[in-house]
Amino acid sequence: MKMQPLGVPGRRQMPQFNLSDQEVSDLAAFLRWTSKIDTNNWPPNKEG
Repeated sequence: MKMQPLGVPGRRQMPQFNLSDQEVSDLAAFLRWTSKIDTNNWPPNKEG
């Protein structure tokens, strides 16, 4: 997957963060990890 896809009509260019391939991989791994956190019933209500 390209980090900066070009030539998509009607779309604005994403900002360039100048991340290395390793940083992109680490960020993707972090986002995958956070997506697995169970956030149901969070935050707890005032009574609980």
